[in-house]
Amino acid sequence: MPIIQTTKFKSNLPEAEVTRLLKERSARFKEVPGLIQKYYLRDSQTGEIGAVYVWESEAAMLAFRQTELAQSMGDAYQIVGDKRVEIYEVTNILRD
Repeated sequence: MPIIQTTKFKSNLPEAEVTRLLKERSARFKEVPGLIQKYYLRDSQTGEIGAVYVWESEAAMLAFRQTELAQSMGDAYQIVGDKRVEIYEVTNILRD
């Protein structure tokens, strides 16, 4: 079963710059092994930026965390405070 990872953080950058970076960096995510899908999010109430990652496996997620792309997130988005990451095992799928 897939793994779902959520990430949420605040950025020091203006919203337009965050949007530009998301679009620019998204092309690199298309090449990440084991990443089925990534949804980009913005919380309109808090201004936080987030993402939902759908991974083929926990191994794929853990391998990604060691890459430059993953490790550059804090600097790229000028993250303020802690980045919150939650991981879920998928237990059932509605549609295949």
